[in-house]
Amino acid sequence: MWSSPAAYAREAAAAVAATTGGPVVVRTELSPVGDGERGEDVVHRLREVLQEAADLHRGEAVVLVTHTGPLEVGLPRLARMAVRPHPLAAWGLVELEVDEEWWCRAWGVAHPEDADGAPTP
Repeated sequence: MWSSPAAYAREAAAAVAATTGGPVVVRTELSPVGDGERGEDVVHRLREVLQEAADLHRGEAVVLVTHTGPLEVGLPRLARMAVRPHPLAAWGLVELEVDEEWWCRAWGVAHPEDADGAPTP
């Protein structure tokens, strides 16, 4: 369980971690997009943290709690989109699969089985 340093992200991560029994690791790379931060810088920091999570947890499911900005800016540039991206609602699930390539399998859904890309209500 990795989380943005923002208080509400840490709280959400702690709630999920309470059910899984794992620790929450705070990562600044998962922070919201900063004022004046360039898109390429957002993509770079998101790539770094996603690649590290993939490398450390190969073959495992990992939960990262972040913000809509980094995901909306970064993932369409980093991953093949198996779903059509739309503006993310708060608390929407994004599922990323990493093997030889990165694939976004779900975008802004409430549950993985709703992975048709439809917005969450």
